[in-house]
Amino acid sequence: MKYFVQVNRHLMINIEAETALRAEHAVLDLDGIQYANAFEPDAWKTDTFRGALLDCDTISFVELVELSGAYTDAWKDVGRAKDEMTNCRHEVERLETLLAAARQKEVEAKMTYNGKLAAARATKEPLHLEDE
Repeated sequence: MKYFVQVNRHLMINIEAETALRAEHAVLDLDGIQYANAFEPDAWKTDTFRGALLDCDTISFVELVELSGAYTDAWKDVGRAKDEMTNCRHEVERLETLLAAARQKEVEAKMTYNGKLAAARATKEPLHLEDE
């Protein structure tokens, strides 16, 4: 039996299914679908159906499947981009930690250098060496 199914309140498709419930679930099983209301042929004569139809764009089920696929792909892209962003942030944090450790090591090396330089200069005096 053929049914009109209102999808997400603004799209209307025509689908063939065994029952209205199956028609709705054929649509609800797609990604990005929040709302589906199937109208049986008897309901096509009602004001409720006419009012719903006035607010809807009509598309085919194939077009709805394509829109759903595009929705799924877009959100998968968002997930991949977020993963990449997270990986980059973790890499920056790792490198900042390494940089902080390297800076601390540099400070310690300068202190060691200055101590050794002072000790070396102190050895000049007993030998009466002139500064170069």
